[in-house]
Amino acid sequence: MDDRKSLTFPDSSEIGGDFLYETVVPNCQNHTYCEHLDRYPKELFSKILKSREKEFSRYFQSMAVIEPIMSRNQDTSCICASRKSIIYPKAAYNIKNNLKFIYNFDGYKQGVSVEVCVIKNQMCKFYEKVRKLKTRCRQKFVEKLLLTADENGRPYADRYRFPSACVCSYKIISSNVFFT
Repeated sequence: MDDRKSLTFPDSSEIGGDFLYETVVPNCQNHTYCEHLDRYPKELFSKILKSREKEFSRYFQSMAVIEPIMSRNQDTSCICASRKSIIYPKAAYNIKNNLKFIYNFDGYKQGVSVEVCVIKNQMCKFYEKVRKLKTRCRQKFVEKLLLTADENGRPYADRYRFPSACVCSYKIISSNVFFT
């Protein structure tokens, strides 16, 4: 993660439409996205979007209708423990590994449904008695297109990876797999 480019935030002395930057990274360290930033150019983004609201309205949709499939049947147990939520990232690393601002404030919300493994690389439940089989809970990701700010705050669509599922993967240690 050390080779990632730092996100730069606008200084209060913006000149014209260009940003003067200072480097800030603390809120996203060791994470692929962050929902809370100490400094976020909300006023600038608001001005830009108001003049082009119809053009970008498809990116801002309510997430209230999303119901995770697993929550529909409460009688099931999962092999890998996970936590589901809807996030509203204000900055994230795109698929090219560059940290970018994402338009996400007030009435302009871009929600992302995520599912995160509770314990990374944990042994899958119910497989403790399977000899010769090594199991691990692994994080899976999905790409999502979000409205992003370029270096001057102008909107464009960019792709991001978000945690989407926690799955059980296995490796056969021996060809003689059996239960005890």
